Amino acid sequence: PFDGAQEYLKWGQGTRPMRQRMTDRVVRDIDIVAKNSTQSEATNAVNRLIYVDNTNNSGIENGTKENPYNTLAEGITAATAGAGDWLYVRAGNGLATGYTGNYTLKNDMTVWGEGYQAFPGLGGGSQPILQGAGNAGIILTAGTNNTVQGLKFQNANSGITSYGIGSITV
Repeated sequence: PFDGAQEYLKWGQGTRPMRQRMTDRVVRDIDIVAKNSTQSEATNAVNRLIYVDNTNNSGIENGTKENPYNTLAEGITAATAGAGDWLYVRAGNGLATGYTGNYTLKNDMTVWGEGYQAFPGLGGGSQPILQGAGNAGIILTAGTNNTVQGLKFQNANSGITSYGIGSITV
């Protein structure tokens, strides 16, 4: 009557093939308890990314990817000096509309044109055209710790200038 009982008692001992283990009942450890957190988790942004696109005519401009500023001046104004903000300038309509003028960059600011691809899927397209105001002048006057990349300059005596300020990367 106990024929095969020895095999039955060995069940679960030793290594069993995956096929046998697939039907085992899942038993949770009652000592593991998940608690709902009552503390808010703070998210620290490394760099704030402000978008500029001269084709935005929606009437909504807040510097987000969906509602970028439509002039470079608005983007620079929105950046915070010393905060390490990035200004991403799209090529837009391929003209210098909204990108014409003489601008002073804030400290610790990166101006990143669409012509430079730093991340897959963001950048690597046409270079936005920044144009000097009038026949003379400087398009960008750099601050401290600025990075400028992926832009095209035209109609100015100088594209980028810095006066006794160190650490600018072009």
